Amino acid sequence: MKFNRAFTLHKLSNLHAITQGNNKSLYSSLSSSITHLEAQPQPSLETLNNDPQLNFSSPTLIKNTLFEYRNKPIELLKLIDNLGTAHFDLNCFCLAVSILSSLNSPQHAIQLMKKGIEKGYVKSNNEVFKEFESLEMSNTTTLVYDILISTYCKLKKAEEGLECFYFMMDRNVVPKIETCNELLSLLSKQNKTQMVWVLYAEMYKLKMKSTVVTFNVMINVLCKEGKMKKAKAFMGFMEDLGFKPNAITYNTIIHRYCLNGKLESAQEMVGCMKQKGVKLDSYTFGSIISALCKLGRLEEAVALFEKMSQNKLVPSAVTYNTLIDAYCNKGNLVIAFKYRDEMVKKGLCKNKDGNHAEELLKEMLSKGITPDDSTYISLVEGMGKDENLVEKCQVS
Repeated sequence: MKFNRAFTLHKLSNLHAITQGNNKSLYSSLSSSITHLEAQPQPSLETLNNDPQLNFSSPTLIKNTLFEYRNKPIELLKLIDNLGTAHFDLNCFCLAVSILSSLNSPQHAIQLMKKGIEKGYVKSNNEVFKEFESLEMSNTTTLVYDILISTYCKLKKAEEGLECFYFMMDRNVVPKIETCNELLSLLSKQNKTQMVWVLYAEMYKLKMKSTVVTFNVMINVLCKEGKMKKAKAFMGFMEDLGFKPNAITYNTIIHRYCLNGKLESAQEMVGCMKQKGVKLDSYTFGSIISALCKLGRLEEAVALFEKMSQNKLVPSAVTYNTLIDAYCNKGNLVIAFKYRDEMVKKGLCKNKDGNHAEELLKEMLSKGITPDDSTYISLVEGMGKDENLVEKCQVS
């Protein structure tokens, strides 16, 4: 079954609540005003409302105006930029989203839908579904629903996205694989592994073609569930289907082995990466360095850290903090602050990580190491601006 992704906005006859003649007059007046305003800095809704022929306080008037832009998504984008969405209702948002969805990039439509949801125009998914259906677009159209799922994913609303997926299934409409991957990924990040498997099973029933991203998410879920053998087997299944595991695939398994304290298994996977010609990245090194530090094998961790520089890889703040913590545990503040200084030079402390500075000071105090003035100043300047840091740590 082929799914037509083109919108049939010409069927939106129900929007003509105002006479066609008045709509044409409004559209002509609006176009003239917009053209004039584009030559001025920061045109706004207030400026347009000063035009005696225009009054955009009515959602009904707005949606009829939007209809005139049904075949001009770029012009509609300019209109929305100029007018804003202060007087939009849910119908206006859905109509504008459906028009903007015909653009090459879905991002404008997603941002607009996101704004509608954040402003509280969407009380339930059913309301949105009814609005889109009221536009009388072809029931084989998928794009607006893909956009809706993507919007929910960006808002971290996985269950609403899943509800939208089932709504599409009920109407024999198949989402894009990229949309499903986005939803799978969010469910995995939220540790809703059971829901991930349910969605993956539905995708399998629909005979959707998985991608490397799909396999990576499912391998990550298996790792989270502690099913490492199945995760490796799934990677083999992936290869049998002609998909080449990438650095993310390997790093997912390596990271989990390291978290579980199984350094040898992690290093075996690193060997497989090299054998398959997959380049090790900062995340690969960071995971192994973290595991080595936990095992107290600092010299090996530092050697690997230096190898990163040789391979022109930039360590993350997490990797630096791992080494700093390890040296603080040993009471070697000189080297700990050497790495802290490197972080500052590389701009990795710009987030002002006061929490980590506090943790370091607490650790020093618990080990009987008294921070002198230079230690305190160094931490405050490099990792935060909390002048009560030492006092807070001592009270704790």
